[in-house]
Amino acid sequence: MNQILSVENVNKKKNNKEKKRKSKEYKGSISEIVKIVRFFAISLIIFGLFNIGTGVYGMYRKKYEAANKPVKPEILAEATNKEVTFTINSKTAINEVYYKWDDEEETKISGNNRNIVQETIDMPEGEGEHNLYVRAVNTSGKVQTLEHTFIRESKIVIQIGSEDPNLVIKVEGKEDLAYVTYSWNGEDEQKIEGNGKTLEQKIEALPGSHTLIVTAVDVNGEEETIKKKINGIEPGDVAAGEEGSDEPEGSSQLTSKPTVEILVEQSRFYIKAKDTVGLGKIELVANDNTSEKISLDLDGRQEQEFEYPIASKQDSIAVTIYNTKGEAVTQKATAASRTQ
Repeated sequence: MNQILSVENVNKKKNNKEKKRKSKEYKGSISEIVKIVRFFAISLIIFGLFNIGTGVYGMYRKKYEAANKPVKPEILAEATNKEVTFTINSKTAINEVYYKWDDEEETKISGNNRNIVQETIDMPEGEGEHNLYVRAVNTSGKVQTLEHTFIRESKIVIQIGSEDPNLVIKVEGKEDLAYVTYSWNGEDEQKIEGNGKTLEQKIEALPGSHTLIVTAVDVNGEEETIKKKINGIEPGDVAAGEEGSDEPEGSSQLTSKPTVEILVEQSRFYIKAKDTVGLGKIELVANDNTSEKISLDLDGRQEQEFEYPIASKQDSIAVTIYNTKGEAVTQKATAASRTQ
């Protein structure tokens, strides 16, 4: 009997030990699972916070770059009958501003690092169309240009034409004319009394390059002035139509047009311009991008050569040459036609 009880006690102890061992193993397994779940939960939280931070940084960076991206200035212009006011706005401070009318030389204005520059200028004398060119450069180097045609109305119209070998001044007013004056380069002014609403006067052109100034005044005191550069035939030059002249009969230096030639080479466009009257300016547009048009005054010289680089075989240029009389010729070329 004692032996049976002893065996039973031994078995109970064994069973209790086994239960305790299994209980420890089960608790260990749960503990490991909890650790793994915690690890993944913390990892997910960290990953989520990282994504949120990256997204917020990306949004901030885009906004910062957009706010600080260099942009071109904006140019607006408004006109009265005799004045034009142009306003330049730029997020980046404005460094320099250039403007000019028609074929006149550029006038430079300092931007003084302002964000807004406003200037009021007089329109050129004379009724009809006048072209205003404005170019603004900000401190980031971005350039914006404005080209606009304004129409000026006048009660007096003055025209200067040519009838070889003379010039003809024609004046027409809405009221009777009181008088008309003219001078070369502002010196030795000549006066012609008015007689009705129209006046016509022939004058002799001076040799070389000069500025003719004509002023007309009507009986009501309305006044109009026009200035025009004239290139007369120098002494010893052969007049049009005469023996030895390359010009056809009936033409003159006062009505000639410029000539332009574009040579397309391996790495550049080579431009040659000529005019016996005198070259006024050149305008160059690359790849039909008129917003980046290049304009350069030529100061009345009779010949000028230019170069413009070729970046790819798709490049193209359009070159317009004006002479001092306002006559213009346009020539185009493409890099695809360059010599091998």
